[in-house]
Amino acid sequence: SGISIRLVHLSDILPAEHAMLANKKAAIEAGVALAHGPLIVTTDADCIAPADWLRIIASRFEAGDLQLLTAPVALHREKNLLQRFQSLDLLGLMGITAAGMHLGFQRMANGANLAYTKEVFENVGGYAGNRSLSSGDDMFLVQKIARLHTSSVAFLKNPAAAVRTEAAADLRSFVQQRIRWGTKNAALPEWPVRLVLLAVFLFCWSIVINAVIAVPAAAAGNYLFLQLLGLQLLIKAVFDYLFLREMCLYFGRADLLRWFVPCFLMHTAYVALIGAASLVFRRYRWKGRRVG
Repeated sequence: SGISIRLVHLSDILPAEHAMLANKKAAIEAGVALAHGPLIVTTDADCIAPADWLRIIASRFEAGDLQLLTAPVALHREKNLLQRFQSLDLLGLMGITAAGMHLGFQRMANGANLAYTKEVFENVGGYAGNRSLSSGDDMFLVQKIARLHTSSVAFLKNPAAAVRTEAAADLRSFVQQRIRWGTKNAALPEWPVRLVLLAVFLFCWSIVINAVIAVPAAAAGNYLFLQLLGLQLLIKAVFDYLFLREMCLYFGRADLLRWFVPCFLMHTAYVALIGAASLVFRRYRWKGRRVG
């Protein structure tokens, strides 16, 4: 078949004391340094890639002047409401990622399906400047490359190239995962991304606060907060549904729309609480390790 596979252990490259402390970024930098080809493609060990995955990615690089390509990631095999919530949430993130890359307003990525040239990785210094953060191997890199090659980063709009993985199995692992994601946001170099995340965070907190105030206020005859709460929920519900409907249909997951209402109600509390937790708790468990 002509395929050559080499398994690299960090302990074979780094001193033992460094290998034990190294994170995913160190592993990727080691892999890039040892790679002989011009194109680097990354995914996660728990992901399942389609048969034509690499061919589709390679053909996109051949078709244009690209330095980095971020591609879709989706969940599958959901068994309960929490996992379906995660699936809808990730589809929404994929839509935001695609729109942001297209508009050049906010550039995000998911390292589970990411490709870039070895040359550009080396030109930007890899993960220099953010190696101390255990997460963010994707977001920091895409924003560093985009600053030098604004028109050479793109999103691969092709559901056939999506890699799939399973959702977090329980609430504890889900919370730990999302806190890990959230801890990198404050350090992101692109202010538009931080601004959008802050706006969503504050909007969701305003809904939570209004919900707390509305009930006793209505009991006292003041319906202003209840009306404001209803308006906020209506606006969010309409925009969320229309956006997620497009994403679900595009990825062939219309079945998830049946769970929209409970997931919609969960999402507001999720953004508010996880956003706050990621600001307070800087340490978390990941892959059996305590990091932060």
